[in-house]
Amino acid sequence: MRHQMVSTCTSFFCGTPCYGIAAALPCPWKMTPTSIEHILGVWEKLGPMERSILNTLAYRILAGQRTYGPLHEKKKDWTWEAAEESLDQAVYMACALVAFTEESKRKYVSNLDK
Repeated sequence: MRHQMVSTCTSFFCGTPCYGIAAALPCPWKMTPTSIEHILGVWEKLGPMERSILNTLAYRILAGQRTYGPLHEKKKDWTWEAAEESLDQAVYMACALVAFTEESKRKYVSNLDK
């Protein structure tokens, strides 16, 4: 039987068991970068796709700041907001998949006619 590393997070946000490699890493809820050097140190360890993802998220946060102001934990009910946004995302994804499927069908049928 393999023994799996387990630790329980003591973060206010988390408090749940972490398994495997996550048990050996610092809790992301507790990690608060205090300097640009810290952020750059993490950045240098990331691959191109991970950096692209973080860039996309950072630009979305900046766009939100321009529209709504800085993020603050007491500004909204973030659990409710996340639930609403997740439901919206599910609808958008379903619409995109239907459109993709319809376009795929058209391309497939047009290729059959050739």
